[in-house]
Amino acid sequence: MEVIDKSESPFVRNASNAIEADHYTPRFCALNLRDKDIRTYWMKQWRHFYDDLGIEGIFLDSSFNMSSDKFHHAQFDGSTNWAGATLDQKELLGKFRPENEPPKSIHSQYYAHLSWVVEMQKMGYHYCAEDMGVFGINRTGSDILDRIKSLPIWADSFCDFDEKALKQAEFEPIEIFFKGFAYRMMWKIIWDFKKDKLKLGIDDRLAYSLIKVFNQVTDFMYNREILEREKGVVYRLGDTTVLWAFEDFDFSQKDMKLITNMLDGSLVNFAEKDSFKASGWVVYKIVTA
Repeated sequence: MEVIDKSESPFVRNASNAIEADHYTPRFCALNLRDKDIRTYWMKQWRHFYDDLGIEGIFLDSSFNMSSDKFHHAQFDGSTNWAGATLDQKELLGKFRPENEPPKSIHSQYYAHLSWVVEMQKMGYHYCAEDMGVFGINRTGSDILDRIKSLPIWADSFCDFDEKALKQAEFEPIEIFFKGFAYRMMWKIIWDFKKDKLKLGIDDRLAYSLIKVFNQVTDFMYNREILEREKGVVYRLGDTTVLWAFEDFDFSQKDMKLITNMLDGSLVNFAEKDSFKASGWVVYKIVTA
């Protein structure tokens, strides 16, 4: 409250000059991210949460981002103290507006929001978004069967893994589970406390292995290339290549030095300098010169 008291314009104002509270009226008030005092305090507190409390993730839902998608209606710049006519201001009676109109402007919160998203990501924060969008991991979308033919477009999106529905549609569940990770789709995985196991309907050991492998290679999964006839998916970052193979085929790449089968940790022998035989449903990490 001390920060709000000293701020020049702490709250987002709507067109009627009321404090913006979105659809959460009267619970919340939207802070003005453009105000330097509000912004400085915001960054200071979230730095404290990250460094001292260990908070690393943010769920970007409508109550959290309600300050970001608004326009701040500045009815006057604060240089003139004016008010509407009241009974104690007889000189203003008969005037519906000030005699001299104060300057007005409308300020977007978008750029202020995007710039502090970048700043907080540089702190180390990860974003999970409520709906489909540019930033974070998105929790909404179609069910699993509707995504099968378009898995590549669902990167960084949550999806329920419905083993029963996949079998009824004559898909092999473990293959879809594998492909989802290959395209960086986030499976919603449920733990069955009564059975003390994952509630997936597929082999737990293989599921654990794929989850572990995904965590090991995800930092290198940039610059994606889907191979011809969808034989597999390749990601390249610096001198590291990650190959998610969907079938047996000869994979070629120049200057390969070390190839690791990430599922079992074994090293892959390759007689040819720039080629090796990849096996289906295996993840390879390839280090080049």
